[in-house]
Amino acid sequence: VCAMIYRSELVGNISFNAINLSLKKVELGYWLSSKAQGNGIVTRSVGKLIDYAFNELGMEKVQLCAATENTASRNVAERLGFS
Repeated sequence: VCAMIYRSELVGNISFNAINLSLKKVELGYWLSSKAQGNGIVTRSVGKLIDYAFNELGMEKVQLCAATENTASRNVAERLGFS
């Protein structure tokens, strides 16, 4: 679990909610306060954990789940190339 800090303030968290070593797969999850939304914080944070998962942990799959009505999270996933 990692803290998301923006302008010296704790605004959310991000983590690997599940790590499956045998399948070389991680699942990402995050939460961001409403007052910090719209600043690209989640997109940058998810991007960093994707890089860490592939390059440091040797994972082959990163999964991000978002409800169909959660357009903000779906947009993050799409910006980062998820399908």
